[in-house]
Amino acid sequence: MKAFKLILGTPVNAIPRPWLYMRVPGIMVNAFDLIQNGRYRDLRGNGLRKLLGVNDDVELWIDSGGYQFLKRGLDPGVDKLAKLYREIDADYYVSLDYPPGPRDEPRLRAEKLAKTIRAFWRLRSILRSLAEEGRLVPVFHISAGPTLRLQLRAYEPYSVVAAAGGLVPYFMQLAGKKSRLKAVLTEYQPKNAIVFCNRKTQVND
Repeated sequence: MKAFKLILGTPVNAIPRPWLYMRVPGIMVNAFDLIQNGRYRDLRGNGLRKLLGVNDDVELWIDSGGYQFLKRGLDPGVDKLAKLYREIDADYYVSLDYPPGPRDEPRLRAEKLAKTIRAFWRLRSILRSLAEEGRLVPVFHISAGPTLRLQLRAYEPYSVVAAAGGLVPYFMQLAGKKSRLKAVLTEYQPKNAIVFCNRKTQVND
């Protein structure tokens, strides 16, 4: 593997702010939090970085907030997310994802993964400049075998960086010999750098 990077997830109005006192490679807020924030207009352009007090040495990431939206029965849709990504300056923008849960039936799991892949392709067609610069980040979810390879084939030609989403429920399960997480880590040997995002919903989404 080339590299793993842990990004610190944080609410927009979080206190304390660890990045002011210690070195972190990057911090991430999510689109749901930004949309709900009463000061949304102030966040446009470089406003988010100023509000957080993040200097240029720290990467600023925006997550799609997919988990938060879905938890409330909402779907922000690709177009709404693309509009937000155009308005707020950041270093990386995470594609909209529909995280499957550990207890999802195989068919539902496959549907969510397919929807996540389609969302990335759609965002890529809308935000061409971000995609070409490698700043639009696809999300892959815990899988093994053909399902994992499908995600990698879908993303690898278009991005050198990817985010791993929905990890916490799997880490909380007992890591037996047949655990899905172990199967993925054993099988997955990426050519490209993968970024593990510490997403603020339940540490990860």
